[in-house]
Amino acid sequence: MAKWTISPGDWCHIDVPARDRDQARRFYGEVFGTHFEDYPGVEYTGVMTSKDGIESGLGTLPETVGLSSTGSGPVPYIRPADFEATLAAIEKAGGKVLIPRTDVAGFGWFAHFADPDGNVIGLWEDAEAHEPVAAGSA
Repeated sequence: MAKWTISPGDWCHIDVPARDRDQARRFYGEVFGTHFEDYPGVEYTGVMTSKDGIESGLGTLPETVGLSSTGSGPVPYIRPADFEATLAAIEKAGGKVLIPRTDVAGFGWFAHFADPDGNVIGLWEDAEAHEPVAAGSA
């Protein structure tokens, strides 16, 4: 996890789709010295580049909760000040909500939207009080 304060409006997370997470771990580990953490109960691997790096993951947040991914490449995430108000503002400004606010096994919430150019961007909000999730439960 990053050791700085992430404020509303900051880019805070990146999902990198990986058909073969073991292969992706080997690649990023060998090339960049990346460290990894598997999250219990979900098919998702956290990526840590440094204590100050942006939090990232191998896999996609939609797939961790049984939804189809909305993009074909990496998806960057922004921290919203007010999740529902941000989703409403996205649609008012010409964007389209692709996945509404969705819980990710108690870790937090995400949503996906398309901007007016069709770019898939995510929103991420950490759970206020994170409690570990037992493997196999969601």
